[in-house]
Amino acid sequence: MPTIENKTWSVVTHASTFSKYFFPFGNLLIPLSILVIKKKEAFVVEQSKESLNFQLTIYVYYALWIGTSLIAALILGFNFGSINEFYFSENGLNISNTKDFILGPYLIYFAVVIITGLAIFLFDVLCVIQASISASEGKNFKYPLSLHILNKKSFLTSSSKNEQFHNTQKESL
Repeated sequence: MPTIENKTWSVVTHASTFSKYFFPFGNLLIPLSILVIKKKEAFVVEQSKESLNFQLTIYVYYALWIGTSLIAALILGFNFGSINEFYFSENGLNISNTKDFILGPYLIYFAVVIITGLAIFLFDVLCVIQASISASEGKNFKYPLSLHILNKKSFLTSSSKNEQFHNTQKESL
């Protein structure tokens, strides 16, 4: 059972991800600094890693959202652009625009982009609130749909080059 201090640090780790709305990368820097400071407390380390993994996952989701939105905008622009047809005639190259402007595909595009962005935002906020509540109760919280980017076993457990050298020296003797 985690101590009250460890529960508090874990709640701060999860809740501090809202700092991204006040300064850039606060959602990564604060949990990372708590992870480094409290690296001997297993519960805090576990929750800090979960928080960091989830925030990195949210960055991936936003990058995918922006990328697919831009690709869709390019496709939409090419398909419903102003040039309807072009052909060669006696006078040279003729470009005509006989197609009327259709607003429907653009409205659908903007609606899908806005709804998807809001869904990612709400997913982030609700999961962080749930994680903070679980951490305050002393429960390990696993974020849903989170990519485990940080390896749980090797992160912060690797020793420095000096320690590795001394360990090798001891083993060889």
